[in-house]
Amino acid sequence: MVRRIFCLLLSLLTLGLTGCTPGSIIAHELVKSPNRQPGWLTEPGRLLPPAKVTLSYYATIPANHMSVQKATVGQPPAMLEALVVEPARYGFKASSHWEQQGSHPVFRFEMRLTPSTNSADAPLAPRGTIFLLHGYGLRKDVLLPWGISLAEAGWRCVLVDLRGHGESGGPRIYFGTHEAEDLRDLLTELDRRHVISGPVGVLGDSYGADIALRWAAQDSRVQATVALAPYAKLADAMEGIRQSYAPWVPRGWVRSAAQKVPRLLGVPAESLDPVSVLPAQKVAALFIAGEKDVVAPVAAVQQLKDLALPESQLLLVPQSAHEELPYEFDMLEKPVKAWFDVHLHEAAQSVRTR
Repeated sequence: MVRRIFCLLLSLLTLGLTGCTPGSIIAHELVKSPNRQPGWLTEPGRLLPPAKVTLSYYATIPANHMSVQKATVGQPPAMLEALVVEPARYGFKASSHWEQQGSHPVFRFEMRLTPSTNSADAPLAPRGTIFLLHGYGLRKDVLLPWGISLAEAGWRCVLVDLRGHGESGGPRIYFGTHEAEDLRDLLTELDRRHVISGPVGVLGDSYGADIALRWAAQDSRVQATVALAPYAKLADAMEGIRQSYAPWVPRGWVRSAAQKVPRLLGVPAESLDPVSVLPAQKVAALFIAGEKDVVAPVAAVQQLKDLALPESQLLLVPQSAHEELPYEFDMLEKPVKAWFDVHLHEAAQSVRTR
């Protein structure tokens, strides 16, 4: 309660000093690159509510199995940083459980690498390349468990800091209207550097899932897509975030902010809604939804799935909400790997028979 009151008082103080409306302030903060937010605002345990998911990595990746790639892409130009993880036998193990921290339940995810003596440094020939795209306000490290898991299955994995996130540049973000082109350019540049091997797939989470769908719809080089909790409409996702993390914020403030974001970015309002811009039957994807997700609810994910090619699938994860969904490895690891096995294998076979 103290945290909520303090945040509200700080917001009101800011409003009084600037003369700006609440919706305008929220809209300007939304388009500002998350890695440019002040530290006092983004530090865990300060103004933001406690995280619902904690990640613990007990892992060291051999230096010869990873590399960092940087490339300037897009318009306006921005430098993107990506971590490339090579396929190898890492001894990947994942576990998760809920625990109580005071009055706050936390979903704790742990990753361990325990390679056997005979396989600790055994690289695998890459079967293809999979890009991994994180959610809003996050960075590439949060998808490292997927990068290691898929690398063990033989895929070279490219974990990207999206524009304005992590170590990547750019003063603002564009909610997919520019980011898909960023990734087209990144793929072209990494291919020129001989980083890309075999057919290309993409896995995205939330904000990253929507960017993945946009990219796959625009770039025929992307042959397989996995979309974890993609939102259908930006304004609805913003309202879901308000309900989940800051229900004390007046709904009208968030609604006003959603209306102002397109004008700040200079784009049509509908261009920010994946359900409005994804061309019908252009993408075959595995869509994954959490039963308790209010940011990207099942009905919204179903809307996107209905736009996709008939071979697309929707996987529902019972009892899962938005933040913990990407780490439900017990339910997701096998179907995600199977999706890439089938669709990237088919893509490789198609190239060989031309």
